[in-house]
Amino acid sequence: MKNKIGKNILDLLNSDSNDETILDRFQDSELREIKMHLENIQKQSEFEEPNWDLLKAKLENKAFKSNRRLNLISLAKYAAIAILLITVSFFTYQILNQDNPQERVLLSQINPGTKTAKLILSDGKSVELSKDRLGQIIDNNSVTISNDSSDLLHYKSKQNKRKELEFNTIIVPRAGEYKLRLSDNTIVYLNSETELRYPVEFIGNERRVFLKGEAFFEVSKNKEKAFIVQTDSMSVRVLGTSFNVNSYPENKYIRTTLVEGSVKVFESSKRNNSILIKPNQQALYYKSKISSKNVDVNQYISWRLGKFYFDDLSLEKLVVQLERWYDIDIEFKLENLKSIQFTGVLDKDRSANDLFKIIERVADVRFRERDNIIYIDK
Repeated sequence: MKNKIGKNILDLLNSDSNDETILDRFQDSELREIKMHLENIQKQSEFEEPNWDLLKAKLENKAFKSNRRLNLISLAKYAAIAILLITVSFFTYQILNQDNPQERVLLSQINPGTKTAKLILSDGKSVELSKDRLGQIIDNNSVTISNDSSDLLHYKSKQNKRKELEFNTIIVPRAGEYKLRLSDNTIVYLNSETELRYPVEFIGNERRVFLKGEAFFEVSKNKEKAFIVQTDSMSVRVLGTSFNVNSYPENKYIRTTLVEGSVKVFESSKRNNSILIKPNQQALYYKSKISSKNVDVNQYISWRLGKFYFDDLSLEKLVVQLERWYDIDIEFKLENLKSIQFTGVLDKDRSANDLFKIIERVADVRFRERDNIIYIDK
């Protein structure tokens, strides 16, 4: 319906008909101006509403400046043109947008993520973790589990020897981060959309945890018990060191970035398919192939320090990080915008709106919201 009515208005202006209408009272040049404006309305960015007051002011100003000796009849004529133009334009705009009243909504305030997570205990019980859930969670014969004011979930073993492993799982949602101290004093920083399954207390000759997503590990040294981080297809083995593992499913590679010490990266099903990396190196695993390269580790661990660090990163990959941290959905209106490259550092504690403004200035793009989805356009 909206296309039909909009078309009818322009058809009227394009018509060679001699029918008497209100438009017959205006000169051809004035009709062309009305027609041009209506066409511009149709071509306008779908996210921006025309400024009717500004349009009216410009038309009135133009009318007075065009002839200082305007008589009352001419003035009335220009006033009629302005009224008709604004009325028809507004009508056209409303018709073109009536099907979706949310189509040109400005961006609402989008706040950064918080320290939040969910703990799943071995008996299936679920505990929400946040600043509002502090103190002891579990205190039994073998372990104490507590959540403190520094957003650290920590386990303290009571030295009672367990006969079998008992697992807990911590799940960090979108727009969340959390920190965990395991029973061996290893500290794990968990990024948004990350899940870690781990023993309440380590038993046997190894310390094995299971990761989905991204985490930074500060592993306590124990030469007798290797610490192993296992993903779906790749594992990392260390004795005591600091490193980051990124195993998000949308990424082509599983990346292990080493800060200090040394680690062995190997295929989970084939331990002889392995590689050793040194500090400032990164191991990349993809379809049974493992390689390494030298990197600036800051780019890969900055999330833990409250920063977004970009080094020739495409807008498409940057957007994935923003979606995860701000719990939003972003779509591109134009495919070629995905390849725009970024280099720089941004604070994660800023609102998404602030970051959008920075990106808009740098990349000459626009962020707009419709139906709870952020769109990127020119």
